[in-house]
Amino acid sequence: MTKFDDIEEYKNYLKGLSKKDLLQIENSIDQEKYPERFTLVNNAILKIRKSESIKKEQLAKKRTEADSKRAWKLKDKKTIENDLKKRYRHPSAPLFFATMAFILGSIYAKFGIRRYYFESPGAITYNPISWTEFFQNRLFFIVVVSIIVFLCTYAWQCFKKKPFLEGPKAMICKKCNQVKNQDDSPFCECGGELIELYKMEWVEKK
Repeated sequence: MTKFDDIEEYKNYLKGLSKKDLLQIENSIDQEKYPERFTLVNNAILKIRKSESIKKEQLAKKRTEADSKRAWKLKDKKTIENDLKKRYRHPSAPLFFATMAFILGSIYAKFGIRRYYFESPGAITYNPISWTEFFQNRLFFIVVVSIIVFLCTYAWQCFKKKPFLEGPKAMICKKCNQVKNQDDSPFCECGGELIELYKMEWVEKK
C-alpha cells in the first residue's frame, strides 16, 4: 500500500487512479488498521461506478431516441434483385476454390505424389521434379485447371442464384424486429413473419 502522511494528499492521489488500480488497493488495505483510507478508496470506486452507470444510461437514451426516428422497411423489388445479384455474383468463393486448386495442384505436380490403388493399394510414392520442369511442363496445365474451377464455381452461383459458400441466412421479424438465423420455422417466437434481412433497410421515419 502506498504510504501518505496526510489524508488529503492520499485523497488527491486516489483521484488520478483507474478503477482497476483502486480495486487492487482496496483488496490490499487492512480495513481494521486503516478504516479511513479504506473508506476513501471505497468511495472513489463507487464514484467511478456511478459515473459509468450514468454514461451507460445516457448512451442507451441516445440510442433509443435515434431508433425511435428510424424503422425497418421492405426494399422495393428492383433493389432486392440488385442486392441478390451482388451476393451471388461476388467472386470470393470461386477465387477461394481456384486458389486451393492451384496450390494443391502445384504441390502434387512438384513433389510427384502418386497413390497406387491397383498394384499396391494405399501405397504412396514421391517423385519430385525440378523447378525448371515444373514451370515448363506443369504450370500451364495447373493454371488452366484453376481457371476451369473458378468458372465452374462462378457458373454454379449464377445458375443457383446464391453464393457457393453461404452460411445460415440472417432473418428479421416484421413484428418485433428481432434478428435471428434461419431455422425450420418461418415465424418468430412472437408470431411475426420472418423475412431475409438483406430484403430490409433501416430508414428514417417520415
